[in-house]
Amino acid sequence: MAVTTQNLSSAAVRGVQWTTAATVLTAVMQIGYTAVMARLLDPAAFGLVAMAGVVLRFGSYFAEMGLGHALVQRAEIDGHDVRATFTASLGLGLAVAGIAWLGAPWRCCF
Repeated sequence: MAVTTQNLSSAAVRGVQWTTAATVLTAVMQIGYTAVMARLLDPAAFGLVAMAGVVLRFGSYFAEMGLGHALVQRAEIDGHDVRATFTASLGLGLAVAGIAWLGAPWRCCF
């Protein structure tokens, strides 16, 4: 299948538009979530939730490790590639969850 420059350019523009829309929507929802949580929780609990959110976000970056992006970039994808990516992502997620679980009682800085 031949891909023309026009088709590639329009696909890239649509991709940027969808990515921008998703980023804006995520930011708006995060601001709304933060506002609601700030009203419902006392300052100490809100700070604890914020710290937990940072740890969870940091852990999710390690759990993903760009595997989905790498899969999308492959020219040919078969079932083995999808299974391997899923298994690796699941294993990394479990490893990060285990590290967080083991590190939960260790509160040196708080």
